[in-house]
Amino acid sequence: MKLLNSLMPVKQVFPTAGSMPLLVSANDYNEYVCKYVKRVPANKLAIELIASNYAALWNIFTPKINLIRVKEEHISEEIMRRGVHKKCFDVPLIGSLYYPFSREIDVPTIESWKQNRKQVQQIVNRQDFLKAALFDLWLANEDRNHNNYNILVSSINGKRFLNFIDHEKCFNSGGITSENSLYLLTENETILNTEVLPLLYPRKADLDRDAGLVLNRYREYVGLCGEFTHEIVGKLPGEWENEVGEVKFGIMGRIFVGKWVNGVERTFKEYLNAGYTNFSK
Repeated sequence: MKLLNSLMPVKQVFPTAGSMPLLVSANDYNEYVCKYVKRVPANKLAIELIASNYAALWNIFTPKINLIRVKEEHISEEIMRRGVHKKCFDVPLIGSLYYPFSREIDVPTIESWKQNRKQVQQIVNRQDFLKAALFDLWLANEDRNHNNYNILVSSINGKRFLNFIDHEKCFNSGGITSENSLYLLTENETILNTEVLPLLYPRKADLDRDAGLVLNRYREYVGLCGEFTHEIVGKLPGEWENEVGEVKFGIMGRIFVGKWVNGVERTFKEYLNAGYTNFSK
């Protein structure tokens, strides 16, 4: 992960229901979708950074991230009129690599898939859907479900990939430094309880096979994240003013505990079977 600078004025504000991210051109000549905070400590940016690094260790297709410092001359009056205060640029933003040839999974996408199953068959990493569902349960990510998939279908070199974005609602929407126990997502808070599951896996045998492969590596992925947590937390920029010790304690004392890890696995199996039953009729 690098600290980059903006190359030109901020290009766009994405009118999402949540964080209203910005499209920023950086001096590595890539464009990034950038999130920001109005005040520090920047806990939601810390969660995004940590979860994105964990997702990479799980080999889930997710955008590469970098830190972006936006120069003062690149902050336009138009951006500020859209509600993005100049103070938001006092600290580095977190930027996710922008994929221009992408479409977000939503109701129209799903209806299109139902009419033309070949679109689904062209997706080359459907196993990542199951992996991401398990990952979301493990990190208690409350913002990937039937109301808001936070999944892009990105076309890259003629291939179509599921591309998983937005991780800031992990740890039950922000309690990264909390000493309180995490609580498991409900069935309706996961992508397993959606129409996408049987569209990606019309054959139950294929679903069972891939779910088994994902679960076989689950503890390996969790262990790998534990091994690299100190290094990942060390990437948090000082300007975000996160309490690094509390962040590490809030992570290590909850998501790596055997009771939590086992509970996530049981819940994944339960929701997987229920979701397929609910939507494969």
